[in-house]
Amino acid sequence: MNQNLVDLQNLKKEFDGTPVLRGISLSIKRREFVTLLGPSGCGKTTTLRIIGGFEQPDSGDVFFDGKRLNDVPPYQREINTVFQRYALFPHLNVAENIAFGLHIKKLDRADIKRKTAEMLELVGLRGFENRDVTSLSGGQQQRVAIARTLAPEPAVLFMDEPLSNLDAKLRLEMRYELQRLHVETGSTFVYVTHDQMEAMTLATKICLINNGVLQQYDAPLDVYNRPANLFVADFVGNPSINFVEAKGKEQADGSFRFKILDDLEATFRPNEPIDMAAWFAKRDKDAADLEAQRIEMLKDKKAVEKSNKDEVFKYHIAKVDESDYAVEEEPEITNEDFVLAIRPEALKLSKDGSIASTIYGAMPTGMESTVKLRIGKYLLTGVIFGGVTFKLGEETGVDIAGTDILLFDRKSGKAITAGSLAVKG
Repeated sequence: MNQNLVDLQNLKKEFDGTPVLRGISLSIKRREFVTLLGPSGCGKTTTLRIIGGFEQPDSGDVFFDGKRLNDVPPYQREINTVFQRYALFPHLNVAENIAFGLHIKKLDRADIKRKTAEMLELVGLRGFENRDVTSLSGGQQQRVAIARTLAPEPAVLFMDEPLSNLDAKLRLEMRYELQRLHVETGSTFVYVTHDQMEAMTLATKICLINNGVLQQYDAPLDVYNRPANLFVADFVGNPSINFVEAKGKEQADGSFRFKILDDLEATFRPNEPIDMAAWFAKRDKDAADLEAQRIEMLKDKKAVEKSNKDEVFKYHIAKVDESDYAVEEEPEITNEDFVLAIRPEALKLSKDGSIASTIYGAMPTGMESTVKLRIGKYLLTGVIFGGVTFKLGEETGVDIAGTDILLFDRKSGKAITAGSLAVKG
């Protein structure tokens, strides 16, 4: 038996000449819960529709259990979908909605009755058999839609933002239900969302897409702790990660000496030794190869060459002056230009902290507080655990703790390594 249930190989798709998928490749194993995550318009729903057979790729292949599916119609694929709008049949009651797919499979009456009862029990709707679906709450309707989809025992269950129409409390409850259903059914789930919290709490693997390009495909904690590039680091995490531009270079002992936050001296020590000359050489070769591929593609399409600004990794530096919030593109970025990414929980406040700062804002949320720290003209966000009260304008010291400080190449936006950071105030 093929270990991979679904294989996507270099999927490309355009709509009206605009690239939507730019070479998506990934594999989904049996029993995995995979979320397709990314901002609106990134290509995640298109990817789902291609797997389901509702869209055809311009190029690339879809394999299911080792068999190529490109020319197989949707109804012949062992895939069922739960959509954002549940698409229940209003003229059928709860049991009849659940049994709809079983009738299509031409099961006998006894098997249909048995399977419908199993599904009602599974989704917690036993006793609702004869209810009008229009009389149900949003969460109950969602359960009926899931039960109807699971009843024919599809190899893969697709869900396209199924919780987006529910209120916050009900969404949280349904997340628990989906976790339970995934474990109890042993099915493979593929779930589309733009909500990072849903992705982080539900998935066994996250497929993060931006601008039609697969940015990272990993377990949730790997995506959070070891983001592949600046986009991933920025997209995942709430509160957002702190980006700090760093100017400097590697030292003889393997550490990096930087200037950060305009005039502070900082030493970054990688967790593991890294050969930066080799890293830069590979970066430049990869960039040259991609550019050559792009030019060949344009020749084949007889297209006019366009700017690739949409493929540049964006990041933001928070400043006191909001008019200067976004980082401006600079004409020349050298190999001495880096970006440090610091998770809010890495900021430790104390009177003896090495970096002088001022409390610019504070939002207590019970056992923790989110604080904005002003350091010169810059703002950093910290998460402080414990029932601590902060006063606006209060001066405090800050240290940057831990070995999970991330170092990125500013030119390519790619992650280099993780390590610790010591700052001299």
